Amino acid sequence: MEPIANTEDLQAKRAAGEGYIYNDDQGGVEMHVFHRATCTTLALAKVPPRKWFSLDLQDALNWLHAYRGQEDVNWHRCDTQNSQCFG
Repeated sequence: MEPIANTEDLQAKRAAGEGYIYNDDQGGVEMHVFHRATCTTLALAKVPPRKWFSLDLQDALNWLHAYRGQEDVNWHRCDTQNSQCFG
């Protein structure tokens, strides 16, 4: 995973339509969300809060487990219906 520098970088990665984005916001698990780059809930997202990017799903999951802990305890996949994400 690599840090996303700013909002323009985030939107460029979304526009490319490939990869995965992790929202590393403060707060509980509800604020620590893992998205596909195509997720429509990211359309108005900004940096900060800190976000991370990976082109590879397994690389992203390995990083999340190593640095953010257990899925559905410390972070979760976006499950918003009709968002072109994991939901």
